[in-house]
Amino acid sequence: FIVMCAGLIKKKNRDEERLFLAEGVKLTREALEFASVKALLVADGAEYSEEIIVLAKESGVRIISVPESVVSKVSSEKSPQGVISVVEFPSIHSEGAYIEKGERIIAFENIQDPGNLGSMIRTANAFGYERIVLSGCADIYNPKTVRGAMGALFRINITVVPSVSEFAEVLRGAGRRTCATALERDSERLDK
Repeated sequence: FIVMCAGLIKKKNRDEERLFLAEGVKLTREALEFASVKALLVADGAEYSEEIIVLAKESGVRIISVPESVVSKVSSEKSPQGVISVVEFPSIHSEGAYIEKGERIIAFENIQDPGNLGSMIRTANAFGYERIVLSGCADIYNPKTVRGAMGALFRINITVVPSVSEFAEVLRGAGRRTCATALERDSERLDK
């Protein structure tokens, strides 16, 4: 199990196992509260609140106590906090299955830097958006994305679509108002 967890640093392994890592006390607390956590790796002697263990036990999460050296090998951080959650992928909706009446939605296209994507997820959540739609973006389960989202990844619905402009058409077809902004002028207009 530990070897499999260490392999979750790679996208291919995350996709195969349908699992990703949330590292540190804050992300573990958020994952336990809002996501489906398969296991918790806790370094011997790590400093964490008893609340995390209580939440894990209440949720029936497997708690694995390991030497600090093992956590260091599994972790993608330079100075791991000694607590890592192994989290199941949430369901990602396909096009058309996600439009809820009144749901606040924001879409992002081609955000390639995982840290920037995490920041955008965190910001969208802070502004009260309930769903993020992504097209051509970095992997949402990349450790940098998960860290940058600071727990918002667990509190917001995410949908991946092939094209933001096609998604906007679906929204307009459902009677929703749309608006767009871009850093560069594009010949394709979303407000046809």
